[in-house]
Amino acid sequence: MRARAAAEAAAVLLCAAVASVAAVLFVGFVYLAATGGPWGRTLAWAVGLGVGAVVLMGVVGALDGDDDGDGEAETAEADGEVRDAVEAASAKSAGKPAPPAWGETAFAIGLVVGLVAGGAGGVFGYQALTGTAPAPAAHAGPTPSASASASASVSPSPSRSAASAGAAWQVAAPGPTAGKSPAVWGLGDAVVHVRLDGLSAYAVEDGAVRWTSPAPAREAVCATSVRAERGVGLVAYGRHGKPCATLVAVRASDGKALWQRRVGGAGVATGLGHGTLAVAGATALAVEDGAVRARSAETGAERWRRALGAGCGAQALDATAERTLLVEQCGGATARLVALDTVTGEESWTARLPVETPTQAFVVSVRPAVVAIREEDARGTRALLGYDDKGRGPTVTVPISGPAGNVVMPMGMWASSAGEGRPVVVGDALIALAATRNTSLPDAVIAHSLTDGHLLWRYGPEGTSFDALARADDGRVAVLEGSRGTRILTLDATGTLRGALDAPAAPRPPTVAELVPVTGGHVVVNIWPRGPEPSLYLLR
Repeated sequence: MRARAAAEAAAVLLCAAVASVAAVLFVGFVYLAATGGPWGRTLAWAVGLGVGAVVLMGVVGALDGDDDGDGEAETAEADGEVRDAVEAASAKSAGKPAPPAWGETAFAIGLVVGLVAGGAGGVFGYQALTGTAPAPAAHAGPTPSASASASASVSPSPSRSAASAGAAWQVAAPGPTAGKSPAVWGLGDAVVHVRLDGLSAYAVEDGAVRWTSPAPAREAVCATSVRAERGVGLVAYGRHGKPCATLVAVRASDGKALWQRRVGGAGVATGLGHGTLAVAGATALAVEDGAVRARSAETGAERWRRALGAGCGAQALDATAERTLLVEQCGGATARLVALDTVTGEESWTARLPVETPTQAFVVSVRPAVVAIREEDARGTRALLGYDDKGRGPTVTVPISGPAGNVVMPMGMWASSAGEGRPVVVGDALIALAATRNTSLPDAVIAHSLTDGHLLWRYGPEGTSFDALARADDGRVAVLEGSRGTRILTLDATGTLRGALDAPAAPRPPTVAELVPVTGGHVVVNIWPRGPEPSLYLLR
């Protein structure tokens, strides 16, 4: 009897633990879905463990209902029952309460222990799946400069690691008001971290805080240029529920405002990831109040203005010193790709995009012209589209979800992808991270030809997963890998591995990461910081 009770208790403990882990992960999935975080892996584990718990419940029921056995087992059970009855009778005659049945006690203990252990395991599993596990204690960092001390909320001091196999330095997790990191501007010997609560610049050499520029009181960064050019970047600020109304050109060397403009009407179009502000050469561009406006990056003097069509809105914008690309949608049914001369604003060409419903978009490359399109209609266009230098096309169509896998896109364009991926163009190849073995974890780097769209190569050893991708100036690409410790791999234009930087002591790559090339290394950026994980760190 006691042997069977022990087996039942063990099964109950295991079943309760698995069910508790599944419940915690499901709560985590609900939280991630509500906050816009990447939830695919968390949901998959929650469902899988939930099914396992149901199976174990069946085992418990089978054990509990199995009353059959050989004669010896039945005799032993009967003897146990007699002893239990004698003990109960003795206790009663002595005026004491009868002891509880041993099997019921073991069952209750197994249930409680299983639920508690499973809850702790679920928390650990959530941290492992989302990259929010507590980081090792950081070494003491340098004392912030005077400007940093005045704005501690936007300039966490970096800590340094003496181990060459770890991060050269890292910046602590931001405060709870920092929110998502809309952009990081790589400047060679420095990096500017743009967050919702302001900007901070760090020296690449040692991570020292160079300057900080907090957002105005009760305002947040609501739009930003993806990069700074010629030492100038653009940000816009706005109050909660109000237009994004203050446009500022920031000098990246010291954080000073070169100029500031108050934007009326609807304000600057908000686009923290898909691009509504850009700096190209000596020109600053902004989608604001129903128009694209170009100004001098140095002085803010207006150079040209192009009104959007009636009922039209800008979905994405990016530019080089010679060309500006604009994705414009009108009435939710039609959209077009417009090429403008960056200096004069004159229209070079227009191409109608193959869409019929509201569309999300971002510009992958200005020249050659490549845009990412995701229609609201699940049967509509969801692809990377390439156009020739005259706007003819699309000459190349690469499905976001196709035979080569699910291409990783910025969050919001492809909800089942785990990363904040941005495909890059290197020569005549479109290179991207992709999930090829499941729907949520990028496990390959793939390249398609921009001539005819065919798959050029795929890199992804078995058991590998990737977290971020960046283009290098020498025509190669750098890839952040976190499946076997933190590593940065270098691939050439043919997909051949040309180098690897192993940093096993570095922080684990964040769930949503960006890789920024800087002088002598790469900065890993935590796009959506949660918990104690660092907001950025340097590998070299």
